[in-house]
Amino acid sequence: AAAHGEEAAKARAERDAAQQALVRAQRAAADAASGSSAEGEAHAAALAEAEATRARLQAALDAASEVAVQLPAAKSEAAAAAERAGALRGELDAARADVTAAREQLAASERKLADERSRADSLE
Repeated sequence: AAAHGEEAAKARAERDAAQQALVRAQRAAADAASGSSAEGEAHAAALAEAEATRARLQAALDAASEVAVQLPAAKSEAAAAAERAGALRGELDAARADVTAAREQLAASERKLADERSRADSLE
């Protein structure tokens, strides 16, 4: 979450810087309109580049904002999954205890059966 917040803040700062560059380029283009056509073309190119940079940064900011919106739901889902995993671990532990008890009961029954056979053999 902190990383996404930092990315969003960085994207905002870059967008703001691009916005300021765009404003400066627009002013320069307006000033150059009264100057030579080569200067006007250079300023127009700078203006187009600044606008493209601003659009890229806005898209990055929008993506970071979308991630920030989705982050709480993802955290909630992760917490629910961890809770389900804990419950399953508890069920698994209970099943293991049942298996251990059944094995012990089987071993006791086998010992008892062996004792009974031994007594029956000694009676014969």
